[in-house]
Amino acid sequence: MDFSTSIKEEEYILNVKKFISDRIKHNISTWYKNETFPLSILKDIYSAGLMGFYETGHKMEQEPMAHSIILYEKLAEISPGFTMALLCHAQIGLYLLYRWGNIWQKQQFMLPGIYGQKLFCFASTEQDAGSDVSAIKMQAKRVKGGFILTGEKMYVTNGGDANFIIVSAVTDSKTLEKKNSISLFILDERNTGIKRTVLKKSIWVPSNLAKLTFEECFVPEENILGNPNSGFKIMMKTFNSARISMSALNLGTALGAYKLALSHACERTVFGSPVFEHQAKSFEFAEHLTKLEAARLLIKKAAWMRDTGQKYILNSSIAKYFTIETAKSITGWSAEILGARSILLEHPVNKYTIDTMGSVIGLGTGDIQKLIIARFMHMWDNWE
Repeated sequence: MDFSTSIKEEEYILNVKKFISDRIKHNISTWYKNETFPLSILKDIYSAGLMGFYETGHKMEQEPMAHSIILYEKLAEISPGFTMALLCHAQIGLYLLYRWGNIWQKQQFMLPGIYGQKLFCFASTEQDAGSDVSAIKMQAKRVKGGFILTGEKMYVTNGGDANFIIVSAVTDSKTLEKKNSISLFILDERNTGIKRTVLKKSIWVPSNLAKLTFEECFVPEENILGNPNSGFKIMMKTFNSARISMSALNLGTALGAYKLALSHACERTVFGSPVFEHQAKSFEFAEHLTKLEAARLLIKKAAWMRDTGQKYILNSSIAKYFTIETAKSITGWSAEILGARSILLEHPVNKYTIDTMGSVIGLGTGDIQKLIIARFMHMWDNWE
């Protein structure tokens, strides 16, 4: 693995920084105030070449994960919530179509998503089915020409605004193996029988979170994504990939808080000296910087393994788990460095500490990651 930054990556980094400077920084406070993810920004993201997917000829292509981790880290330094909305759109929604969509589905649904004309959400979690994805109860009953969806999905990021909804449902209730009973469906905003309820939250602003209720919602046969009853495997493969970008988001969240703490420690005088010049505090900064660097290396390795066609499930879970723990440690510590001001909602550090709670849950909790990692322990001999 080459740790140097290629010319292409250097150009990509400059492009990301320019986009953040031109289109994000001066608007983000308004988006937070309105608690609204700006749909128009998707077209700007595409125009800047940052969507993560592009069309060449009549074929869809994906940018390397080495680029995506740069984007999601840098964006999350500014706004973890904005970044999460984009991640759900691109790294989950578009990725699902890229990997398992047929030609018609890619033209009909993926292409408008790439161009930033339509927003995606992914609806899988239910009130009693989160970490155990196979426990979903939403039903898809076969009828002439398609399926009728009945049930409820909870905690759907982008669910209040999404034009396209990819939803999981049980299509074979008779099978003994729950994992082989789930299918995925693509719905658009024209589908009737969908009720959206935006949920009030403080985490990951300005992205929205919604409850989606499906009542006698008809989905045509051609809108099944992938093979029938293969939804569980598709979801697991998608989560494995998206966890790498999610790890970069976690790193950016930690780094944003760290930089605020460092700036404050260099300016604030305590007992006659800047906070940073007190050895105990400077050692804390050194300790946490080491964690940040370790996290970045774990993310880079997972991205490199994915980009080079290697098996990366273990490494994506290691990166996700470590960046969760790093973000929890650093954001909480940063709030302590900043003192009483950190409890004010309008203080920038507040969003990082709160948003870390979302990072703990999103795409699998820490315990889920440890469960996945433990399953690979029989491979330990290969590491020595």
